[in-house]
Amino acid sequence: VYAQAAFISPAGYESRVLGQVLLGWTISMVGGVTLAALLADFVGWRSVYVLLSLLSLFVLYRFQRLSVAVSPNAAQKRPIVAPSPFAAWRIPGVPVLLLKVALYMISFYAVYGFVGDYVVQSLKRPLSANAWVVVAYGSGFGVAALLDAQLDRFNTVITTPIALLFLALVYMALYLSQGFVLLVSLAFFWGLMNHLALNVLIARLSAADAAQRVTVLGLYSGITYLCMGFATMVAGVLYARIGWPLLNGLAASLCIVAALLAFPQARNTWHQHSGSKKIKARP
Repeated sequence: VYAQAAFISPAGYESRVLGQVLLGWTISMVGGVTLAALLADFVGWRSVYVLLSLLSLFVLYRFQRLSVAVSPNAAQKRPIVAPSPFAAWRIPGVPVLLLKVALYMISFYAVYGFVGDYVVQSLKRPLSANAWVVVAYGSGFGVAALLDAQLDRFNTVITTPIALLFLALVYMALYLSQGFVLLVSLAFFWGLMNHLALNVLIARLSAADAAQRVTVLGLYSGITYLCMGFATMVAGVLYARIGWPLLNGLAASLCIVAALLAFPQARNTWHQHSGSKKIKARP
C-alpha cells in the first residue's frame, strides 16, 4: 500500500498522499478496534471476522480497478518490481534509514505497549480510562495529516531529524509528566509527532529507488515488526524494574540517536538548497 501510494501520487504530493494512508491507520486503530469490540459484545466475536472478510473483498475489488491513470505523473515513474531483498540492502542510504526506523519503532512500542498497565497500576484509573489515551493519540495522529502538505514544501531529508527531535521532546515531556490528564494531553502530541516522523521515514525509503520500492518497503515492514517483538520483550523486563516514565526517557534517547544519524545528510542537503528561495518539494 505504501508503495502504491508513492507510485500513483503526483510529483511533490507524496507526503500528502502517504498521509492519507496513515490517516486510515488511525481510523482503524481508534474506530476499527472500538467497532470490533462492540460487535464482539453484542453480535459475537465471529461477526468481526465476517466484517473483515467483506472489507477485504471490497479492497480487492478497488485494487483491481486501480489504474496508473489516476496520476498523470505516474507514467513517468519507473514500474514497481520486486527484486531480491539482499539487493535492496545495497541501495545507498537504505541501511541507515532502516536503522533509524528500528530506533523509532523500538522507542514507540516500548512505551505504547505498557501505557495501559501504567494507567491502571500507577495512576489508579479504571481499565476503561485507557480509551482516552488511545483517542487522544489517534486524534493527534489524524490531525497531523493536515500538516502533511507542509512536508511536501520542504525536503524530507531536512525534515527527518527535525521530526525525530520533536518526537524526543514529547517523550521527555511524558517522562516528566505526572497525572492522568497531562498524560492524555501529551498523548495527542505524541500521536501528532509520530505521524510526521513516520511519514518522512517512509517517504525517504520510498524515494530510495523507485525500481525496488516494494522490496525496500517490505524490509521496512519486516524491521517494524521485529522491533515490535524485541521492544515489547525487553521493555517488559525494564518496565518491571524501572517503571513506565523511565521507558519514555529511554525512548527519547533512541529518537535523539536517530536524529543525529539523520543530521549530516540533512545539513548537506540544506547547504545545497541554501541558495534558493524555496526548497523544492522532493524527497
